[in-house]
Amino acid sequence: MSLEIIPYKPKHALKLAESGTRVPKLVLGADLEHWAKMKYERGPAVTAIDGEKIVGCGGLELLQTGLSEAWAVFCEDVGRYHSIPRRAKEHLAIWIKQHNLFRVQSHLSTDFPAGVKFAKLVGFHYEGFKHLFFPGGIDAWEYVILKERNVKKWQQQ
Repeated sequence: MSLEIIPYKPKHALKLAESGTRVPKLVLGADLEHWAKMKYERGPAVTAIDGEKIVGCGGLELLQTGLSEAWAVFCEDVGRYHSIPRRAKEHLAIWIKQHNLFRVQSHLSTDFPAGVKFAKLVGFHYEGFKHLFFPGGIDAWEYVILKERNVKKWQQQ
């Protein structure tokens, strides 16, 4: 396994969905192409590859000054790639500093405990619960990374 991190392109998420990952289908239904393009346009993102195999894609959707929404989709056997959480945490730290973010949030499906485990590994903490958040009436847990020092910078602007 030789994991390489490359810039994200919408075709990566589409190829990943074709390989059987369930998250984009859960969240997006038939509108996967629009979602993949939107993630490309709204913030920094990367793709992890192993040779020709797309292991995962993830990034930030920059929502407003200091605030972003983290997203990630992975192949079914992502657990084999033990460096993924560390590499994701490194990219998050760079992006948080680069974009002076004080809040990075992520909404995780309550029927996908592996997503919660991953979020915790990269530094997210539980903040709340949202009813009927995803299509199909699926609830969500909200996890966040808060950077107090960036709040102070933001308040002084």
